[in-house]
Amino acid sequence: MANAMRPSAIMLLACFWIASPADAEEPRYGPHRSAVNEQVQKLVDELRALTDEADRNRAADPRFLSDLRGLARRYDYPWRVRLISDDFGDGDYTNNPAWTAAAGKFTVAWGGGLATEVRPRTVAATKPAQEPRRRRELSGEDVAIALFGEILRDRSGESRQRRQQAPPPEPQKVLDPAEIFLPRPITNAFAIRAVVTGRLGDDMAGQGGLEIGVYRGANRNAGYRLAYTPGKGLALLGVNQWGSSVIDASRADIALIDGKDHVIEWTRTDDGHMVVRLDGAEIFARTDRNWRDPFDGFHLINRGGDYLLRSLTIDGTK
Repeated sequence: MANAMRPSAIMLLACFWIASPADAEEPRYGPHRSAVNEQVQKLVDELRALTDEADRNRAADPRFLSDLRGLARRYDYPWRVRLISDDFGDGDYTNNPAWTAAAGKFTVAWGGGLATEVRPRTVAATKPAQEPRRRRELSGEDVAIALFGEILRDRSGESRQRRQQAPPPEPQKVLDPAEIFLPRPITNAFAIRAVVTGRLGDDMAGQGGLEIGVYRGANRNAGYRLAYTPGKGLALLGVNQWGSSVIDASRADIALIDGKDHVIEWTRTDDGHMVVRLDGAEIFARTDRNWRDPFDGFHLINRGGDYLLRSLTIDGTK
């Protein structure tokens, strides 16, 4: 049996490699799958089935089967069900599909795309809270020490009047995040493709950022997020009700706010392996199995800056 299975696998592998060069010229995770892509996918499926059968029957060397699985995984595209597709070309983000703005303002730009802008607003600085009074009664000795201290400060030239005339605290600039979400079932294994462009105003001073992700629960405080922070790059976050943790992070010099269109591709397989690409270049790959159930939707959070989500497609599994 082993001798019969191994030549078959090698023959299938040869056919696979013959078909793969043509496929390499096309976007690996593009929204459309050509006939060549479908042919390669069929070969991948057959390779997987053959490898599983050989594994069950112990008909081939385990290391050989591992190599075959790795090759199949490299060219596999298991996300074959279109879950979400929107380029906002109809001019209305509240219908087909129906997005919900949870905070901030969102509009559909002329020519398509979901636009969001968050700029700093100035607020008056609050005075520091006074130290709470002690509940115990002061003794005569405590009062004497306090009065003696006041006398010394007054003699040093720091009068009470001068302390009261101290300059008020400077106004502060704050950013109010904007969030929009699309409640739609998303399988645990997914492929996200988002075309995004962004800019930072001169008043941002390195602040701001953009996050996209899949969430669970009505509060959207659990799931995975891909966060971009100016000057720090991209970070893949695991989020739950207690906070967030960094699964992986990129270098700091990633350009995403230069006013040009950028393609973000984020895939996750059924075993939790996630890969993030920016404009076709792999940023990082990491496996995380904290979330094993389907997700309840997709959301975008603007933490400061001008951004345009030109299009979004999400594919899933059956």
